[in-house]
Amino acid sequence: LAGKNALFIDSDPRFKNLEAPIEPPEKMRPYFEEIIPLDPILIRDSAGVVLRKFNVFKGLAYKPKN
Repeated sequence: LAGKNALFIDSDPRFKNLEAPIEPPEKMRPYFEEIIPLDPILIRDSAGVVLRKFNVFKGLAYKPKN
């Protein structure tokens, strides 16, 4: 899988805003050449109230641990 791209989806149960995070999780940094935050996935109820937020990141050029 070395060099491949991946999506990383991270639950944010105590979200304070609906924006995409500026920085990716620190635990991802050693494994990818570049990490791009994407728009979050928002789960809403029938009234449109956001119940859950999932942050989404695109990791480019996977670097497996040796």
